[in-house]
Amino acid sequence: MPQGYALLALDEPSLAFSLADAQGAIANYVQYGIQERRALDLLETMPEIDARRIGFMGFSNGAIVGALLAGVDERVKAYVFQGVPLLDDQEFKDVAPGKAAWERYVAQMAVLDLAAYVGHNKGAAFLFVNGDRDFRAMRSGKALMAVAPKPRDWYVFAGSHRGPETVAVGRKMDKYTLDWMVKQL
Repeated sequence: MPQGYALLALDEPSLAFSLADAQGAIANYVQYGIQERRALDLLETMPEIDARRIGFMGFSNGAIVGALLAGVDERVKAYVFQGVPLLDDQEFKDVAPGKAAWERYVAQMAVLDLAAYVGHNKGAAFLFVNGDRDFRAMRSGKALMAVAPKPRDWYVFAGSHRGPETVAVGRKMDKYTLDWMVKQL
């Protein structure tokens, strides 16, 4: 990591979910969001950290939490969301225990409307990073980018939700992401 940067990595609480337990999934996302906000509180107390220059990088569930954080906390100045999935993804409909259960799950998850949270933030920059074969995240990333304030950017790499298909592609993505973050902060 280049000099002058600090990284705070948090262990996420279990974000495993069940279509039968939307309230449990929501509680887990909220708990993770609280943990992220306490991490920001900690960073603000550290004299070696410039609290006006904090960035956030999240992958998959971490990107969901970052999107939620963007709507409730203005301290982060730049967000990178990689592979942010949809919370009401139609692909999961096939594993739902019936149409009524699916509709109930989607209705309950609506309180975590990521577009509303991202769209609420007026002070941060956003970068959406997706694999060209991560179709679910591509759809949700495009939807979030459409409501994200400017500056916003889009980066697509050769790969899937699991990541870049080669080490070289991964290095190029990492360089782009880091350069973008440095420019924003």
